[in-house]
Amino acid sequence: MFDRIVRNIGEFTALQREIGATTPRVSLWLTGLKETVDQLPDFVRLAARIGVKEVYLQRLVFDDLGRGLARGESSLFEKTRREEDEAIAAAQALGHALGVAIDASGATEPGISLKRNQDEAPWSACRRPWSLMYFTAHGRALPCCIAPFSARGYETYTLGDATQQTLREIWNGNAYQEFREALIGDTPPKPCQNCGLRWSL
Repeated sequence: MFDRIVRNIGEFTALQREIGATTPRVSLWLTGLKETVDQLPDFVRLAARIGVKEVYLQRLVFDDLGRGLARGESSLFEKTRREEDEAIAAAQALGHALGVAIDASGATEPGISLKRNQDEAPWSACRRPWSLMYFTAHGRALPCCIAPFSARGYETYTLGDATQQTLREIWNGNAYQEFREALIGDTPPKPCQNCGLRWSL
């Protein structure tokens, strides 16, 4: 399906240019693995070719219990080698030349995203609960896509139910307000406690 997806995205961005639309913003995301980081410069070239102006390097999230296909040995976090750092730097230079912004998940750039955040409260830099909404296929509102990996028990971090509430009700509801308040405090919600240390931010 890869070629079909690339073709469809290219046709969509061409249509946006034709009608002068700036939204929705289209971006490409590459999961940064030991096995993929060398492809980042080519990924930037692909983005430029199909009219996408933003590329993100998503730090690998993996389960310590060994469930799923993501494994710690594939992670770049705190383990980049010289050639991997060079691939990231090359992609950033290429992006600058081609007009493609290179960023990382959270509020940072790729090189920084792969290093441990030394802030005593790294979770407090997260802006997701003020800027984005995440939903499961069953309508459960979650604080972010990382929450299910970082804490067990959906009921402890569900912020609303889109099958029973409007998006406005969820966004402005007590659960979201309390979650935001805890996130900027000294005791963050459980899914956020390790963010910035080993997860996405």
